[in-house]
Formats: sequence, structure tokens, C-alpha cells
Amino acid sequence: METLPPPSTADDLVDFIGKFVRDNHARTGRNTDGAYLAKAIHFQFPGFRLQNVGVSRLADAVSLAEQKGLVVRNRAVQHLEVRPADQMPSNDGQVRPRRLPRVRPEIWKAVVFVSHKGPLRVNRITGFLSSVPQENESEDGETAGSQGDWVKLEPIATDTQKKWMYSFVSGQPGLAIEDAPTDEERWWEAFSRWLRERSLEAEFAWRRYRTQRVVEYLQDWAQQHNVPLRYVFAGTRTSAAGGPTEGSETDEEATRKALLAAISEMPLEQLEQLAIPARYVLRHFTVR
Repeated sequence: METLPPPSTADDLVDFIGKFVRDNHARTGRNTDGAYLAKAIHFQFPGFRLQNVGVSRLADAVSLAEQKGLVVRNRAVQHLEVRPADQMPSNDGQVRPRRLPRVRPEIWKAVVFVSHKGPLRVNRITGFLSSVPQENESEDGETAGSQGDWVKLEPIATDTQKKWMYSFVSGQPGLAIEDAPTDEERWWEAFSRWLRERSLEAEFAWRRYRTQRVVEYLQDWAQQHNVPLRYVFAGTRTSAAGGPTEGSETDEEATRKALLAAISEMPLEQLEQLAIPARYVLRHFTVR
């Protein structure tokens, strides 16, 4: 990527945004989302901060670019997304990449990070997560006293993740897997860094490719073990009106359910140590 001096004014930043969005659309035929744009600015201008040119948020800079007639924001989606101002929205039935579900951070860490200690367990009834020491397991791998509600989530094998790398690189012109740092100690970090040094687009494409593979792995695992997908993927989709979509479970509801499940498993001596406001306890007793 061509080295440019950091923007010294808001106009310089706006011009870069307009050019990047236009070039990205010409190359991919797709709109540019806020995360991609923010990383491009950071990649092109290391150490640059929006406040250096009097802008507090990326959305404000995009608004300036829109006012200047360089980009148009796509307000049909809730996240920040823009297209070149001279490019009309496509109505030709072109299929855009679908938005992938977001994996719960604890689950992503457990299945993707090969340095993570031990498998994670998911309660298929409540969605509660637990890392239980080996000595507390029965011979069949179930958590002691779980009555079959806890299922083990094994990490994705190193060989499998490296096969993803080989498959991804084979479809990227100008990249050769022989040059990739797949044998370094922290190869999962080195591989992303290696792609970033060649092009920001390649790193983003890899992250999406890997996420797709992880999502497929988790969907298959959840189906095999009768675990609801809402316990695997984070957050809830919202409707245009701003509320949760039908049939979804909010984070508050999931947390409450998990707490109740944990409390139900605790012995009385541990329950006596819980700090619960008295008004929540007294309302369950009838005054005589």
C-alpha cells in the first residue's frame, strides 16, 4: 500500500475516506463497513487519532465525507456502512455476503485459541459455561452431578485450523503457503500479521473465512449435542423498531437463567454466603 503522510486537517481525512471507499468498491463491488474503514485508517496512518484533526468519532468523519459528496451512508443497516456517492445501490439481485453470527467470546477463546487451558463445558438447559477440573469429571466426561445437562466443547484441532490456512491461501493470488509462518510458536497470530503486511484486504478476508469455519463447527456441535444456538452465539438481533427479534433471548434473561441454575446447584452453606438485598427475600414470605 502506498505510504501517505497522516492527515493534517479534517478535509485530508475526508478525502482519504472518499478514495478508500471508492477503491474498495471498484475492487470488490461491496460497500465499506465502519470496522474495515477504521482499520484501514489505522493501517495507513499508524499512531493517527481522529482528534488530531478535530473529529471525535469515525461516524462524524463519514458525515463530513457525505456532506462533501464523496460517500453515501447506507441507512438501511444499523452499523456504519458507506458506498461511493456516484455508485447507486444495486438492485440487480447481487448476493452480498451474509452477516455471520457473533460467537460468544468465552466460546471463541475455548475453541480457537490453542493455548486455552482445558475444554469448556456448556449446560444445554441454561447456557451456563464452566471450566471444571479433570478430577471433578466422571469416566464418561460428564461433570459430576450434572445429570447429563453439561456437554464438553472440545477445541478445534491445530491441524484443522492449519488446513483452513492452506485452503485460504490457495485461493489468494500472489500468496504462497510456503511463505506463511505456519510453524512459528504462535502461528495463529503470526499468520494474521503476515497477511496484514501484504494487504489489509487479505487479513480481513482471512478473518471472515476463519469465522465462517468456526461458525460451521459450532453449529454442527450444537446440533449433535442438542444445545440451543442462542447459548453459542452472542447478543440478539434487533428489529427495525429496536426491540429483540421474535424468539430471541436477551443477555439479561440469559444471565438470570444462568444464575438461577448455579444457585440451584449450591449447597446451603454456600447459599448463606450470598449477598442478596433483603427486599428480594422478604417479598417471598407472607406476613402472619
